[in-house]
Amino acid sequence: MPSLISSPTNRNPLIVADPKKSTVQVLGLSIPDNPTLFYKALIDWVDEYFTSGGNSLEVNFLILYFGNGSSKSFFTLFKLLEKQHMAGKQVSVNWYYFLDDIDIKEDGEEFAEFFKFPFNIVEKQLPSTFSHKMTDAAPLVYYDDSVDIIIEGSCVHSEPWVYFYPLVLWLEKLRYNEPEVISFNVDFFIYTIDENNLNYLTHILHLLKLIGDKCQCISITWKFKNDNIKQLGEEHLIDSKLNHRFIEIND
Repeated sequence: MPSLISSPTNRNPLIVADPKKSTVQVLGLSIPDNPTLFYKALIDWVDEYFTSGGNSLEVNFLILYFGNGSSKSFFTLFKLLEKQHMAGKQVSVNWYYFLDDIDIKEDGEEFAEFFKFPFNIVEKQLPSTFSHKMTDAAPLVYYDDSVDIIIEGSCVHSEPWVYFYPLVLWLEKLRYNEPEVISFNVDFFIYTIDENNLNYLTHILHLLKLIGDKCQCISITWKFKNDNIKQLGEEHLIDSKLNHRFIEIND
C-alpha cells in the first residue's frame, strides 16, 4: 500500500500517512476551500489501510488553526478510528498543542470526550533553534530565536517535510504573533530543486511575505549559481515588499 502525502499550502495542512510506520501526521493550518473533499483522501486511505490488514495506527495532529468544515472531517476520521478500535485494532490519536495555545488544547479535549479509544492531549514545545545538516540531496536548514534563517544546498530529497516543516511551523507561529524582532535575516542559496521541494520553498516564501506585511523588517539574500535559480528568486521577490538582494556565486 502506498503512502499518502499532501504538501502544505497557506490553507491546507501537511499530511503524511505511512503504512510502513503505521502513522499519520496532520500538521499546520486547516482551512481548505472544501474540507470534505480535501480530507476524503486521508479518510479513504485509513479505511483501505485497515481493510488491507493493518492492525495498528497512530495518528498525530499538530494543528495551529482549523475551521468548522475541518472539524467535521476530523470527527468523521475519529469515528472511523473508533470503529476500528471496537473491532480490536490498536488505534491512538495524539493531539499536540503549543503551551500558549489553550484553544487548540480545549478543542482536543472536546474531541477526546466523544470517543472511547486512546486520545492523548500532549503539550509540545516549539524549538527555539533548529538545524538540519546538509546532504547531497537535502539542504542545510537553520533557524534560531534571533530570527536568522539559512537554507543552503540541493533540494531534491524525497521527504522534504523532514527539514522544511519545522521551519514552516515556526514561521506560522511567528505569523500569528506580533513579531518582536528588530531585524529578520534570511539567506537562501539553492543549488538545485525539484517540484516536490519547490512546493515547500514556495510556502516558506509566502509566509515570509505575510510576516513582512506585519513587521516590515525582513531582509532576504538570494544567492545563485545559475539562471534557473536566479529566475526562481525573481519570480517570488521582485514584486514583493520584502527587502532583498541577489548575489551571484562563482565557483
